[in-house]
Amino acid sequence: TPRARELLQSLAEVLLDGPSISLKTRGRKMLEDLYPLRLTAGAMDIDSKAALRVRRASSLAPAGAWCSKVARLMLDALPSEASYLVRAATYGMLPGATLAALADDAVGPDESAAIMSQTLAAIRAGVADTNAAVRTSAAQAAGALTLIWLDPRGIGLATPAAASASASPQLRAPSVLELLTGLLTDTSADVRSAAATAIASLAADSSEALLA
Repeated sequence: TPRARELLQSLAEVLLDGPSISLKTRGRKMLEDLYPLRLTAGAMDIDSKAALRVRRASSLAPAGAWCSKVARLMLDALPSEASYLVRAATYGMLPGATLAALADDAVGPDESAAIMSQTLAAIRAGVADTNAAVRTSAAQAAGALTLIWLDPRGIGLATPAAASASASPQLRAPSVLELLTGLLTDTSADVRSAAATAIASLAADSSEALLA
């Protein structure tokens, strides 16, 4: 119900901005659990917005416009976040919140383009983080967001405003691939594994996009 969703959003806001590391982490984990982790390029030949709505993990999941606000607030806070647990959890919630925001008709093309650009910048920072858990989470997020690296039209973003405000798909996908490839020689086995999985996802979805 709308009231239940409103209460859930209020709870999430309290946790996300909580006074302790555990509360901040719990709030981000709650959002991660509410949304699907990834939407592949195979959805490009159908109504991807409708697919995303159907794949929500819960009917109580907050609307995309709210997710847009929250995702951007969390991304803004990343550079100054001292806790690696919170930084890693932020990347964990990023794919679901970002895709939910981009799939919502209430989120305009300018805002959508800004989210994509900010997300790419966050991934770039995440793979360079000094903590292995954060690098792992950032690589996983990159692999879960292959759709927006490859073709924003799959989520209804083929507009002049979106094109002018964010890097083109031809620039985004190679940039992400370069970032992920750099992690294949990481000192952490978990990071290398996450990067390899993300690269495989990008390659598979690239093939599906070409065939769609």
